[in-house]
Amino acid sequence: MTTDGDSRTAGETEPRTYYKKPVAVEAMRYDGTNAAAVVAWAAMYPARYGASSLNMRRSATEIVVYTLEGVMYASPGDWMVKGVRGEFYPVKDAVFKASYEERGDSRTAGETKKAL
Repeated sequence: MTTDGDSRTAGETEPRTYYKKPVAVEAMRYDGTNAAAVVAWAAMYPARYGASSLNMRRSATEIVVYTLEGVMYASPGDWMVKGVRGEFYPVKDAVFKASYEERGDSRTAGETKKAL
């Protein structure tokens, strides 16, 4: 409750600082020549959220990714990330490098999550 008796919390009425929770995700970099491998990797997982997880189709130089948020495109150099709910989405290289780091083990994200 705010000091003026309003039932809203402070986070709803003014900006606050939040930190992204550390999560392990699986990712594969699309280099422009490995579209078939990226698409095959995504196809190994069942579509948990409609067709969005699996419908990745190769075009001339981009991978078209159908997500719950709409159509996205992975260009050479982008990373394809499998999110915590099994969804796939492309991430630009600079954003990926600023947001993720490899921990050096060979476990998949699912194996890492089970080990924690």
